[in-house]
Amino acid sequence: MKHTVSREIGLALDCAIREFTLEEVLDVPKRFNRWNNECEPLNEISTYQLAQYIIEGYTYPKSKEEKIDSFVDWFQNYNEHIPYPTKNSSYRRGRRQVLEEIEKKLVELNLLELETEME
Repeated sequence: MKHTVSREIGLALDCAIREFTLEEVLDVPKRFNRWNNECEPLNEISTYQLAQYIIEGYTYPKSKEEKIDSFVDWFQNYNEHIPYPTKNSSYRRGRRQVLEEIEKKLVELNLLELETEME
């Protein structure tokens, strides 16, 4: 199973994922401007595009394909009923909540292992 996102979103999320924690990734979606090599804010990115990007690039054993399908089904349903937050006072909190729900579901399906902080 393979999902694709535009090259611009892919580049931006690559940068974001390397430089920020999971909770912060959605705070910096950018559109790569190929004309001047600068980034501009991208308001149109959806949580579904982010989920597609999270899955893309990772290869799972065939035994996990069913779980990935289950995650995608869950996510499409979640995204239909909980719209992506708009830019208002609850925007940041809404995006963080969406990421927490995605992370929780991935952990539940054993598709993501959370790293525990070592003291």
